[in-house]
Amino acid sequence: LPLELWYYSWQEDHAEPTYRYTQEMFSFFNDEFGLDYPYELYREAPVEDYLYGAMETTTATVFGDYLAVDERAFDGRNYVNVNAHELAHQWFGNCLSHQRNSDVWLTESFATYYAKMFEKHIFGEDYYQWVREVERDETMEAARKDSYPVGHGRGGRARWYPKGSLILDMMRNVLGDEGFRASISQYANKHAFSEVETAEFLSSVYEATGQSLEWFFDQWIYRGG
Repeated sequence: LPLELWYYSWQEDHAEPTYRYTQEMFSFFNDEFGLDYPYELYREAPVEDYLYGAMETTTATVFGDYLAVDERAFDGRNYVNVNAHELAHQWFGNCLSHQRNSDVWLTESFATYYAKMFEKHIFGEDYYQWVREVERDETMEAARKDSYPVGHGRGGRARWYPKGSLILDMMRNVLGDEGFRASISQYANKHAFSEVETAEFLSSVYEATGQSLEWFFDQWIYRGG
């Protein structure tokens, strides 16, 4: 797969630390999703004065150049999580696209969860548990303000990103690693290059495992609080 990883000409020493682990992300996600990267190339480029952290489009991601770091800065703040999050969107967001706001979690929760899982793969269990604590704190803080569910058009960032990520953690606990991976593979391959809804993901879990998770989706996706 051709990878174009751009950097400023005067920051050649930033290239490797910025894009560290990028190739490994592809192998990790191909295995996790059961669907190889679905396009013919991938590009990334830093952008000056970018308003957000990053934004993926099909086959390309731009990101704020403050995330382009040298070796000394890597341990303080790096691009690994954002890089993995935006790459995961090539599958969940682009290859499988949500249309309704109530299905945003199928894009953002998945990308947040799999970025976290890649960091667990690279940085270990303690780091993973720390990320989960941060997610839990954000989730509980949002719950003090309102009780919109994850699968709601007004769920908001705290539900679609950290809470949805934690829910996928729990779903993996319920299904086990094998059942969870089989469900994701079924969902990704069956609905590749199409628009998706939450009900289609729920159906894919049943098709892959024979388990009905309607109770789980009712409690954690459709119901708030």
